[in-house]
Amino acid sequence: MQYRSLILGTALALSLLSMGCTGQTGQSASTDSTQIASLPLPELAEGDEVVWEDTGVRIVKGKTIETEGGVYNTIKVQPKRSGADIKAFELEGTILDFEGVVGHTLLTYEGTGATGTLSLHDLATGKAVMPIDLPFDSGLGVEVADAQTFYFYTYDEAYPTMTWDKQKGVWVDQTKVPDALRNDQLKELQAKLQQDLFDGLPLMALRKVEVNLQEHKVTPLDEYRWGVIE
Repeated sequence: MQYRSLILGTALALSLLSMGCTGQTGQSASTDSTQIASLPLPELAEGDEVVWEDTGVRIVKGKTIETEGGVYNTIKVQPKRSGADIKAFELEGTILDFEGVVGHTLLTYEGTGATGTLSLHDLATGKAVMPIDLPFDSGLGVEVADAQTFYFYTYDEAYPTMTWDKQKGVWVDQTKVPDALRNDQLKELQAKLQQDLFDGLPLMALRKVEVNLQEHKVTPLDEYRWGVIE
């Protein structure tokens, strides 16, 4: 009898323990569900353009505004859910363009031409992640490797450069161009430009740069790609 009572007592204790755990789990799930709620998005103003959107965020490029002091525009980050790890913030510059999202980092380009400044901002805080002290070529854009790594191309007046000589009908080297860079990619670009040639049209071998967000490192690589420069 004592043995049977012991078994019944143990079963009852386990049952109560199970009910207690179930109740706690249910309460936790309920709490989690209330923490994540949809947020109303502001109406788009005239001239606004949605440049990125997923289930957690909408990124909007504002129209260009002209003032006596110059021109500028904004890029606005608008979270869609209260529980998402994304902060609502706004950037302003002359002129800002959206370049992409890498992991949890927003990439923007500032400049009035094809070359300018690349900036990185944490979507969770709105703060700048790290400086990019090399000029950014927006014509070639960025290449995303994974959530922590991307590549872009930079330029320098000392890099291999050539221009079109209309009178002679040939490309003329303006700086030293190694034989290794007289490659198929250069020939393909020159052929593509055949209908748009003008005297002095410049081509430059732009250098590839690796950006590691986790390590906050910017590393120029020994890789080049020909592009048109302004």
